[in-house]
Amino acid sequence: MRKRLAIIALAVVLAGTACLLGGKSLAQVIYTYVPVYSIIGTVVDNPASSSVGRADGSTVVFFRNLSEYNSGIYSSDIVGPTGSMAAANKYLINATNNQLLPLVVGNTYQVATIQDSDGYGAGPVNVTISGTGYDTAPNMTMALGGGVGSPGAVAAEPPVIKQVWFGERLYQKTLVAQGEQFIVGPTPKIKANIEASGTSGINASNITILVNEGTTKAKTYTMAAADITQTVYATAAKDVIQSLAVEYSIPETDPLPENEDSVVTVRAWDASNTASTSEACTVTVLGGPLRIVGPVVVYPSPFSQRRHGTCNIQYTLSADANIDIYIYAVGGQLVKKVSRFSGTDGGSAGINKVPWDGRTESGLLAGNAVYVGTLVARDENKLLAKFKFTILD
Repeated sequence: MRKRLAIIALAVVLAGTACLLGGKSLAQVIYTYVPVYSIIGTVVDNPASSSVGRADGSTVVFFRNLSEYNSGIYSSDIVGPTGSMAAANKYLINATNNQLLPLVVGNTYQVATIQDSDGYGAGPVNVTISGTGYDTAPNMTMALGGGVGSPGAVAAEPPVIKQVWFGERLYQKTLVAQGEQFIVGPTPKIKANIEASGTSGINASNITILVNEGTTKAKTYTMAAADITQTVYATAAKDVIQSLAVEYSIPETDPLPENEDSVVTVRAWDASNTASTSEACTVTVLGGPLRIVGPVVVYPSPFSQRRHGTCNIQYTLSADANIDIYIYAVGGQLVKKVSRFSGTDGGSAGINKVPWDGRTESGLLAGNAVYVGTLVARDENKLLAKFKFTILD
């Protein structure tokens, strides 16, 4: 059984059967006490502007879900000196001032500000009810597109993030869940496909990439119009966006931290900015010198030109690099050179798969034999790895 927080009125009945005051008996008096459960927190001004995105004066709301919020089931306060805390950037919400909003110990609720006329808001953030009388919500920061819409809006469906790429590689959630590292460079190019649910549409001005959200290393990047590479509108309503494709590169001046995992989250909102969805990707940036991680694998093995047509040379790079692949006969003669550029398949941090059709530099089919390959970092002229494989028809 979930414990329900007791928010009840306490009645104290004092019967004056023997008390006299000024010659008069004290009539029966009933006192009613309604306890308060407080949600307190801080809303930080938008750091990028001194003219918009101010927290003080904003309405901050406490609610269980967006559907109830839009139905008027929420509690609220004003941030800043005019609010209950009477202090800049602070708020105190009496979570019990809406009888339709039950508090349940252990359950998670949301806190956010209502988006202002300039489009700035904060949150939502989660707060779990402890039952101790008050809980402190995580700090929120005013941001363009943040917060929630005004209550009473039609309940919206969040969009769906269909796929996320880092460079040319599709993020593999299941492999990461099994313990495999998804290696990327410190400034990866992130691409995502986003689709609307139902008729809700997509807010093209509120698509963000968040790095290590909720930590001291948290960073937020907001997509600009130039980062949207494709827009598809609903046929019935030309102003409703049905799907988007976005592409954004982490800035070289603000790279992902090396030698550790980072959680890169793509977040998108519906057109009314009341429902959002997120796709979190755990990626790893390897520090140190450029190197091959693990073995180089050629498959199929043995490779049959007649039956397979193409083989793949697979390897894992620790970072983006310009790569040259040399294939030699056992006598040392050069058979084929394949070049790949940094950031493309073959030159990207993480797993690379480079196809070869078995043809030599002169375009002839290589014969049945054992071959030796080398991987070289072109800019450094550094040998990274050697490998062998067999062609057998």
